[in-house]
Amino acid sequence: MSDNINSNTSKKKFSFDSATDKELISMAIAGKLSRNRHFDFFKTERGQTIFKKAKRLQGFIKDMNNGGKIVEKTVENGLVRLIIENKIEKYKRTAFMDITMFDILNDKF
Repeated sequence: MSDNINSNTSKKKFSFDSATDKELISMAIAGKLSRNRHFDFFKTERGQTIFKKAKRLQGFIKDMNNGGKIVEKTVENGLVRLIIENKIEKYKRTAFMDITMFDILNDKF
């Protein structure tokens, strides 16, 4: 029983200020960061930006999981332009994202 008390008191509080955007977006995509539980963070300007980027990335990840392939990649002025093609569902999607978002997408695929 004392192990539970010690483990509960030794937990460190997460700091949004010290976390990178990549860490926060990855946590939001993984479901470890929810808008309801972390309302105070997501009402800030940074929180809103992180949420929007995470939602956009979830859409790209869904495309890739449904058979989409990156057929073209262009990097210019800190932005990445991707063309995602899905031959099964017969569509192409052009996506623009920053380097951080692309790094997360690249880590997943």
